[in-house]
Amino acid sequence: MSNLSITKKLVVAFGLIFVFVSAFGLFILVSFNNLSDERANVHDWLDSDVTVSKINVGINEIQRTLYFRVLTFGGSQEQSLKSRQAEKIKEVEELFATYQQVLNNCTYDTDEEKIHDQQMIDEEKKLWQNYRTQLDKIDKLIVANDREGSLAILDTVTAA
Repeated sequence: MSNLSITKKLVVAFGLIFVFVSAFGLFILVSFNNLSDERANVHDWLDSDVTVSKINVGINEIQRTLYFRVLTFGGSQEQSLKSRQAEKIKEVEELFATYQQVLNNCTYDTDEEKIHDQQMIDEEKKLWQNYRTQLDKIDKLIVANDREGSLAILDTVTAA
């Protein structure tokens, strides 16, 4: 390289600098692209987690309201409690629809993850429908003033 002129040495030096800066820039672009994908995955996971938490809170409120209905049996608060229970059931139904939408919008790394999540929500929907069936049985017992039967079903629903 000692036979090259200073101009040629400068051109080669700037060429090498350009190659290194371009390679570093490409590395940064790829890294930020991967970071953006990971941020999208975290956002999807948080949406899913928040929706599941809201479903859980809604079901707990239904359970609590049901206990109050059984304990007050025909009291002055019966209609208010029954309305609150119906509101919470509707809210949980809407949250399941939201949960399905969240899963549909998720970015999955593999098809197995998507299938697993869909199987999970299908199982949760089945459990919810079973719970709704138990609620209907308890409602009939409340109307029939059967406190013992209501509490027996309520205890099995709570244990499940």
